[in-house]
Order: sequence, then C-alpha cells, then structure tokens
Amino acid sequence: MGIICHNSRITTACSGIFLFVLLIAPSLSADTCENVRYYRISDDIVVIYYDLDSTHATNIDVEVSLDGGKTFDLKPRNLSGDVGDNVLPGSYKRITWEVYKDIENLPEDFIVRVIASDSIPGTLQPENLTYGEDKIISASHIYSPVKMDGFLNEPFWKEAMVASDFVQQEPVEGVDATEKTEVRVLYDEENLYLGVICFDQEPDKIKHNELRVDGELESDDNFSVVIDTFNDKRGGFFFCTNPNGARLDGKLTGSRGFRRRSSSRGSISSRRRTDVNLDWNGIWDVAAQVTEHGW
Repeated sequence: MGIICHNSRITTACSGIFLFVLLIAPSLSADTCENVRYYRISDDIVVIYYDLDSTHATNIDVEVSLDGGKTFDLKPRNLSGDVGDNVLPGSYKRITWEVYKDIENLPEDFIVRVIASDSIPGTLQPENLTYGEDKIISASHIYSPVKMDGFLNEPFWKEAMVASDFVQQEPVEGVDATEKTEVRVLYDEENLYLGVICFDQEPDKIKHNELRVDGELESDDNFSVVIDTFNDKRGGFFFCTNPNGARLDGKLTGSRGFRRRSSSRGSISSRRRTDVNLDWNGIWDVAAQVTEHGW
C-alpha cells in the first residue's frame, strides 16, 4: 500500500491512532510533569501521556477533577504503566487507567493532572524502560518517481528504514500486535510517501467493503496515520485507508479529548467532541492491493 501526501512540510509523523489533549500540570517539587495529554479509548479505559523532566527516578501520582478543575478529589487506584514509585525521566511516559474500577460514570469534562514527587536518586535502571518510549523513523530522500499501484517493488522501498515494532491499542493495550505491520517513509521535492505492508496470516478474511471517500472504515481492516505538522503535540491531520484504497481524512485540534467509538466513520473519526473536523479534505492519493501475505 502506498500513500502520498502532496506538498506537505512535515516535522513529525506518528503512525497509529492518537488524539492529544494538553494540560500542563504543576509539580509539587523540583521534578515536573509537562505536556500532559489524555484520551479515552472506550468507556472503561483512559490513556494518559506526559513528559517527566527530572534528573532521577521520581514518584508519579494521578489526580482527576470532576468539576472542571476546581477540585481534584478523585485519586485513581487502578493505574498501570509509568506511575507509582521510581518512574524514569523522559518523554511520552504512559499511564493506563481502568476507569470503571474507580468510578461508575466518568463525566465528559473530566480533567487529569499528573504530579511528580521526589524519589530516591540513583535508581535509574535501563531495563525498566517501557513501550511508551519515543520511536523515530527516518524518511529517505528519493529522486525517482513512485508508481502508485499498491505494491512496494521499487528499490528505494527496500532500502528505506522500516518501522515494525507496533503494539496493540485494543483489545489489550501495550501488548505486541498479533499481526506484523511495516511502515516505510520516503520524500522528494514535492511529496511525502508512506509505504505500508499490513501482514495477515489469513488474507482471505481481510475485510474491505467500503469504497466511498470519507466512508465507514471502522468495520474494515484499515490503516491510519496522524501527522503533527507543527510538532506541538496539540493536533494534526489524519489519513485513513482500507484494502480497497478508500480514503478518510480529517483535522484534529488539541483543545479537548475525543472518545473512540465503534459507530464512528473511521478509526479516529468520532464527532463526539468538536476537535475532530471531518469536513477537512487533504490532497493525497492512495493505492492498495490485497496479496497472499496481507495488504
């Protein structure tokens, strides 16, 4: 599968499904939790990201406000990931909150803050690094045309850096994906190109019914990418396709979070909140093919 984004000036490209909600939380010590953002992937699960600025391992706590930020009386107990004692400093720290175990009905306008407190220095252990660490893929500059036929047969695709160590978002967050996906990124003077191979051990069961532009891709096998063009982690533009090469795109703004719902038109296209604009249409092309190995 090949995806072209025309005339894009890209500083950061993230493959996967993300929405960023920003809230800078004050720290109670010299250690600071910055760039806090969170999103709700189901009624039961909230995922929290933050950057930890510290010189040593730090204790991390989470507090939740149910009244628009006036008070933060809810102290979630059912947390996993980069939370608790001795959390290493770094970017894209990740916490998973099992909401239903702490509160029955979480309101739409809840606010999360992450708080750092001093821990015992000198407890940094590299083996404690989690899957939430930054991942980087380098785009290769090409000088030959790309053939948009759904195959990655040109030599430059084989020479490009491959991203493949993806993990699940659902149903078991953070676990290795059951099927392998490979992503390659190229660029020339005018375009950004993504070459994607979605492997499937049972290609005859690949779902690809939708053919319309901005159609219902949620029930099909699909691939999505969000491009943060300003590199500010506040929003971006998303592009989604299926094995038919159907296209869905939109604009994300980071004022608030959104809830991913099975009734949405695509993997990240919920209208539940106003920060997903499906009326935005980018200039891009895609071609896809189903093969004996996937699509």
